[in-house]
Amino acid sequence: MKSITFPSLAALLCAYLFCGFAYAQQSSTSGQIISVEASQVATVKNAQEASNLIKGWTDKTRAGIQNMIAQEGAVSKEIEASYARMLKTCEIALALKDNAPRFDTSKASIYEKQFQNRIIKLEATRADLNSKIQASLTKINTSQPPNCGLFSTDAIPCQVFKYKKDMLSFLGESIGSYYEIVIKRYKVYLGIVEKSKEHCVRPDFLNKLSLSDEEHLVAYETKSSQVFGRLINSISSAFINQAAP
Repeated sequence: MKSITFPSLAALLCAYLFCGFAYAQQSSTSGQIISVEASQVATVKNAQEASNLIKGWTDKTRAGIQNMIAQEGAVSKEIEASYARMLKTCEIALALKDNAPRFDTSKASIYEKQFQNRIIKLEATRADLNSKIQASLTKINTSQPPNCGLFSTDAIPCQVFKYKKDMLSFLGESIGSYYEIVIKRYKVYLGIVEKSKEHCVRPDFLNKLSLSDEEHLVAYETKSSQVFGRLINSISSAFINQAAP
């Protein structure tokens, strides 16, 4: 039986990592724009002008974050599909045990630890961001403008209050979605490591996977967490003042 190299998986994974790198460059720039748009301190003439301004802030921030999550999801689906094909190929290889390839699996535990550590760090980052959101929401709730909770009002302080609560809640949901996708990708990596222990994946493939991930995606994950952090701070401190008539 010939050695199993899984060229389709390697090709798709390389394409995935390249696209991930290009997307990281684009999205980190978009994230900075989102952050600037959300760093709101503005002066308006009336409540309607404030409403229009808040809608602009909201729409741009939501669109940017949703686009980031959608592209991350598309990338992950690509690698999950490749992994599913690899599993089927491994089943065939294990069924034909005679002359099955025997690879050096001594370094598999190194890659396993590396990917496990990435998951631990991502979970810690997610928890830290969620804590910041909860702290901001608590602070906002304790400083609620008078009468905003009693009836519908378009007073500027009430509009800003509602904007902060709505957008921080949206960020909390978005952070959950983003990190769920990224952590799932690392769990796929761990699955690949397990298959390498069964002599289904060449050691050099694991090495390329590790290097590509470190080179192209880890830095982007850090930038994404920074974007979320800046958004939390900027939305929490948003302020609209009404100009004197």
